Amino acid sequence: MNTKSRTEAAGYGVWTRLEEIMEFSRRAGFRKLGRAFCAGVREEVKRMLWIPKE
Repeated sequence: MNTKSRTEAAGYGVWTRLEEIMEFSRRAGFRKLGRAFCAGVREEVKRMLWIPKE
């Protein structure tokens, strides 16, 4: 089973999509994440930007 499958299985129905992305990134060893979004989700992205660096 790959990292994505394990992460999805661990948080299915529990984590939000953002939490799942963060956990996947942690498990995959990513140190930086970029963000791209459409104008329709601008407000959600603004709320997301407060997430602190670890």
